[in-house]
Amino acid sequence: MIETTNLIPSRFTMLALCVLAVLMAPQPSGALDLKFSPDLKKAGWRLHTPRGHQPASFVVETDGSLSVSADGAVSFLYATVPDVTEPLRILSWQWLINKDFPGTDLSMPGADDRALAVHVYFSDENPSLMTKLGRGMASLFGAPVSGRALTYVWGGKRSVGTVIPNPFMDEGDGAIIIRRSGPPDVAGTWMNEEINVADDYQSAFGKEAPKITVVAVSADTDDTGAFSQARIRGLKLAAVSTSLR
Repeated sequence: MIETTNLIPSRFTMLALCVLAVLMAPQPSGALDLKFSPDLKKAGWRLHTPRGHQPASFVVETDGSLSVSADGAVSFLYATVPDVTEPLRILSWQWLINKDFPGTDLSMPGADDRALAVHVYFSDENPSLMTKLGRGMASLFGAPVSGRALTYVWGGKRSVGTVIPNPFMDEGDGAIIIRRSGPPDVAGTWMNEEINVADDYQSAFGKEAPKITVVAVSADTDDTGAFSQARIRGLKLAAVSTSLR
Protein backbone atom coordinates (compact mmCIF):
# COMPACT_ATOMS: atom_id res chain seq x y z
CA MET A 1 0.00 0.00 0.00
CA ILE A 2 1.42 3.34 -1.05
CA GLU A 3 1.61 6.04 1.60
CA THR A 4 -0.03 9.16 0.09
CA THR A 5 0.19 11.74 2.86
CA ASN A 6 3.55 13.10 1.63
CA LEU A 7 2.14 13.57 -1.89
CA ILE A 8 -0.49 16.08 -0.72
CA PRO A 9 0.94 19.61 -0.12
CA SER A 10 0.39 21.00 3.35
CA ARG A 11 -1.65 24.15 3.84
CA PHE A 12 1.56 26.02 4.53
CA THR A 13 3.09 24.79 1.28
CA MET A 14 -0.01 25.77 -0.69
CA LEU A 15 0.03 29.24 0.85
CA ALA A 16 3.71 29.64 0.04
CA LEU A 17 3.09 28.59 -3.57
CA CYS A 18 0.27 31.10 -3.90
CA VAL A 19 2.43 33.92 -2.53
CA LEU A 20 5.27 32.96 -4.86
CA ALA A 21 2.91 32.94 -7.83
CA VAL A 22 1.75 36.46 -7.01
CA LEU A 23 5.29 37.76 -6.61
CA MET A 24 6.43 36.19 -9.87
CA ALA A 25 3.39 37.25 -11.88
CA PRO A 26 4.15 39.84 -14.58
CA GLN A 27 3.46 43.38 -13.41
CA PRO A 28 1.35 45.63 -15.65
CA SER A 29 3.70 47.44 -18.00
CA GLY A 30 1.28 50.29 -18.62
CA ALA A 31 1.18 51.65 -15.06
CA LEU A 32 3.69 53.22 -12.69
CA ASP A 33 3.07 54.07 -9.05
CA LEU A 34 5.35 56.93 -7.97
CA LYS A 35 5.36 56.19 -4.25
CA PHE A 36 6.67 58.37 -1.47
CA SER A 37 8.53 56.35 1.16
CA PRO A 38 10.17 57.77 4.31
CA ASP A 39 13.58 57.43 2.65
CA LEU A 40 12.84 59.54 -0.42
CA LYS A 41 16.33 59.21 -1.86
CA LYS A 42 16.26 55.43 -1.63
CA ALA A 43 12.86 55.47 -3.36
CA GLY A 44 14.41 57.32 -6.31
CA TRP A 45 13.44 60.91 -5.49
CA ARG A 46 15.92 63.76 -5.77
CA LEU A 47 15.76 67.30 -4.37
CA HIS A 48 16.66 70.40 -6.38
CA THR A 49 16.77 73.85 -4.81
CA PRO A 50 17.78 76.72 -7.14
CA ARG A 51 20.99 78.44 -6.13
CA GLY A 52 20.60 81.27 -3.66
CA HIS A 53 17.20 80.09 -2.39
CA GLN A 54 15.96 78.48 0.79
CA PRO A 55 14.78 74.86 0.39
CA ALA A 56 11.18 73.83 0.77
CA SER A 57 10.36 70.91 3.06
CA PHE A 58 9.22 67.47 1.86
CA VAL A 59 8.17 65.00 4.58
CA VAL A 60 6.45 61.65 4.12
CA GLU A 61 3.53 61.17 6.51
CA THR A 62 2.46 57.87 8.11
CA ASP A 63 -0.31 57.45 5.51
CA GLY A 64 2.22 57.61 2.66
CA SER A 65 1.30 61.11 1.54
CA LEU A 66 3.94 63.77 0.97
CA SER A 67 3.71 66.91 3.10
CA VAL A 68 5.10 69.94 1.26
CA SER A 69 5.72 73.25 3.01
CA ALA A 70 7.62 76.38 2.02
CA ASP A 71 8.35 79.52 3.99
CA GLY A 72 9.89 82.01 1.58
CA ALA A 73 11.44 79.00 -0.16
CA VAL A 74 11.44 77.04 -3.42
CA SER A 75 12.40 73.43 -4.25
CA PHE A 76 11.61 70.61 -6.65
CA LEU A 77 11.39 66.95 -5.67
CA TYR A 78 11.71 64.82 -8.80
CA ALA A 79 11.95 61.21 -9.95
CA THR A 80 13.06 59.71 -13.26
CA VAL A 81 10.42 57.66 -15.06
CA PRO A 82 11.68 54.23 -16.20
CA ASP A 83 10.90 52.71 -19.58
CA VAL A 84 7.71 50.67 -19.86
CA THR A 85 6.14 48.76 -22.73
CA GLU A 86 3.12 51.00 -23.27
CA PRO A 87 3.26 54.81 -23.57
CA LEU A 88 2.20 56.46 -20.32
CA ARG A 89 -0.43 59.10 -21.05
CA ILE A 90 -2.54 59.47 -17.90
CA LEU A 91 -1.31 61.19 -14.73
CA SER A 92 -3.42 60.98 -11.58
CA TRP A 93 -3.02 62.08 -7.97
CA GLN A 94 -4.76 63.60 -4.95
CA TRP A 95 -3.71 66.85 -3.30
CA LEU A 96 -4.88 69.30 -0.67
CA ILE A 97 -3.99 72.78 0.53
CA ASN A 98 -3.88 73.27 4.28
CA LYS A 99 -3.43 77.03 4.17
CA ASP A 100 -4.89 79.76 1.97
CA PHE A 101 -2.28 81.21 -0.39
CA PRO A 102 -2.23 84.61 -2.13
CA GLY A 103 -3.01 84.67 -5.85
CA THR A 104 0.02 85.46 -7.98
CA ASP A 105 0.83 86.13 -11.63
CA LEU A 106 2.42 82.89 -12.83
CA SER A 107 3.50 84.50 -16.10
CA MET A 108 5.88 86.93 -14.35
CA PRO A 109 9.28 85.89 -12.98
CA GLY A 110 9.60 87.37 -9.54
CA ALA A 111 5.85 87.18 -8.94
CA ASP A 112 5.03 83.56 -9.77
CA ASP A 113 4.65 81.87 -6.38
CA ARG A 114 2.27 78.93 -5.94
CA ALA A 115 1.38 76.60 -3.12
CA LEU A 116 1.91 73.35 -5.03
CA ALA A 117 2.69 72.17 -8.54
CA VAL A 118 3.18 68.88 -10.39
CA HIS A 119 5.60 68.91 -13.32
CA VAL A 120 5.84 66.46 -16.22
CA TYR A 121 9.02 66.52 -18.32
CA PHE A 122 9.32 64.87 -21.74
CA SER A 123 12.21 63.57 -23.79
CA ASP A 124 13.74 65.64 -26.56
CA GLU A 125 15.25 63.54 -29.32
CA ASN A 126 16.78 66.37 -31.35
CA PRO A 127 17.94 69.17 -29.03
CA SER A 128 20.10 71.95 -30.44
CA LEU A 129 23.70 72.38 -29.33
CA MET A 130 22.80 75.42 -27.22
CA THR A 131 19.96 73.47 -25.62
CA LYS A 132 22.34 70.62 -24.79
CA LEU A 133 24.81 73.06 -23.23
CA GLY A 134 22.09 74.75 -21.19
CA ARG A 135 20.75 71.46 -19.89
CA GLY A 136 24.26 70.29 -19.12
CA MET A 137 24.77 73.35 -16.93
CA ALA A 138 21.42 72.75 -15.24
CA SER A 139 22.36 69.17 -14.45
CA LEU A 140 25.52 70.36 -12.70
CA PHE A 141 23.30 72.09 -10.15
CA GLY A 142 21.03 69.07 -9.66
CA ALA A 143 18.13 70.21 -11.85
CA PRO A 144 16.15 67.59 -13.79
CA VAL A 145 17.32 67.47 -17.40
CA SER A 146 14.74 66.83 -20.10
CA GLY A 147 12.87 68.40 -23.00
CA ARG A 148 9.56 70.25 -22.93
CA ALA A 149 7.53 70.35 -19.73
CA LEU A 150 3.96 70.75 -18.52
CA THR A 151 3.35 72.23 -15.07
CA TYR A 152 0.02 71.69 -13.30
CA VAL A 153 -0.51 74.30 -10.60
CA TRP A 154 -2.70 74.83 -7.57
CA GLY A 155 -2.36 78.59 -7.32
CA GLY A 156 -2.16 81.77 -9.35
CA LYS A 157 -4.94 84.28 -9.86
CA ARG A 158 -6.26 83.19 -13.25
CA SER A 159 -9.18 80.88 -13.94
CA VAL A 160 -8.94 77.10 -13.93
CA GLY A 161 -7.84 75.73 -17.31
CA THR A 162 -5.75 78.76 -18.24
CA VAL A 163 -2.53 77.85 -20.08
CA ILE A 164 0.47 80.15 -19.57
CA PRO A 165 3.88 79.95 -21.28
CA ASN A 166 6.48 79.01 -18.67
CA PRO A 167 8.58 82.19 -18.22
CA PHE A 168 11.58 80.19 -17.01
CA MET A 169 11.89 78.04 -20.15
CA ASP A 170 12.74 78.82 -23.76
CA GLU A 171 9.79 79.91 -25.87
CA GLY A 172 7.65 76.93 -26.82
CA ASP A 173 9.31 74.59 -24.32
CA GLY A 174 7.10 74.96 -21.26
CA ALA A 175 3.44 75.45 -20.40
CA ILE A 176 1.80 76.13 -17.03
CA ILE A 177 -1.76 74.87 -16.66
CA ILE A 178 -3.96 76.19 -13.84
CA ARG A 179 -5.55 73.07 -12.37
CA ARG A 180 -6.88 74.60 -9.14
CA SER A 181 -7.17 78.25 -8.25
CA GLY A 182 -7.81 79.70 -4.84
CA PRO A 183 -8.57 77.88 -1.58
CA PRO A 184 -10.66 74.67 -1.54
CA ASP A 185 -14.30 74.80 -0.49
CA VAL A 186 -13.32 73.01 2.71
CA ALA A 187 -9.81 73.52 4.09
CA GLY A 188 -7.74 70.36 4.02
CA THR A 189 -10.02 68.59 1.51
CA TRP A 190 -8.38 66.03 -0.78
CA MET A 191 -9.04 66.81 -4.44
CA ASN A 192 -8.79 64.13 -7.14
CA GLU A 193 -6.98 64.74 -10.43
CA GLU A 194 -6.73 62.63 -13.58
CA ILE A 195 -5.13 64.22 -16.63
CA ASN A 196 -4.33 63.06 -20.15
CA VAL A 197 -0.90 64.66 -20.38
CA ALA A 198 -0.47 63.51 -23.99
CA ASP A 199 -3.53 65.52 -25.03
CA ASP A 200 -2.31 68.54 -23.05
CA TYR A 201 1.10 68.26 -24.73
CA GLN A 202 -0.54 68.21 -28.16
CA SER A 203 -2.64 71.26 -27.28
CA ALA A 204 0.26 73.20 -25.78
CA PHE A 205 3.00 72.42 -28.31
CA GLY A 206 1.17 71.22 -31.43
CA LYS A 207 3.08 67.95 -31.54
CA GLU A 208 2.61 64.35 -30.47
CA ALA A 209 3.87 63.78 -26.95
CA PRO A 210 7.19 61.94 -26.67
CA LYS A 211 8.16 59.72 -23.74
CA ILE A 212 7.70 61.06 -20.21
CA THR A 213 11.11 61.16 -18.53
CA VAL A 214 10.66 62.98 -15.20
CA VAL A 215 7.84 63.80 -12.78
CA ALA A 216 8.35 66.45 -10.10
CA VAL A 217 6.51 68.11 -7.21
CA SER A 218 7.34 71.65 -6.14
CA ALA A 219 6.44 74.52 -3.86
CA ASP A 220 7.47 78.12 -4.54
CA THR A 221 7.03 81.00 -2.09
CA ASP A 222 10.32 82.86 -2.41
CA ASP A 223 8.90 85.95 -4.12
CA THR A 224 6.03 86.72 -1.75
CA GLY A 225 7.78 85.35 1.33
CA ALA A 226 4.49 83.64 2.19
CA PHE A 227 4.09 80.30 3.94
CA SER A 228 2.45 77.41 2.12
CA GLN A 229 1.45 74.01 3.41
CA ALA A 230 0.07 71.25 1.21
CA ARG A 231 0.03 67.49 0.73
CA ILE A 232 -0.02 65.10 -2.23
CA ARG A 233 -0.53 61.35 -2.54
CA GLY A 234 -1.38 58.60 -5.03
CA LEU A 235 0.85 59.96 -7.79
CA LYS A 236 0.55 57.52 -10.71
CA LEU A 237 1.22 57.27 -14.42
CA ALA A 238 -0.83 54.91 -16.60
CA ALA A 239 -1.39 54.00 -20.22
CA VAL A 240 -5.15 54.37 -19.97
CA SER A 241 -7.60 56.15 -17.71
CA THR A 242 -8.34 54.36 -14.45
CA SER A 243 -12.04 54.91 -15.15
CA LEU A 244 -11.72 52.67 -18.23
CA ARG A 245 -10.20 49.71 -16.39
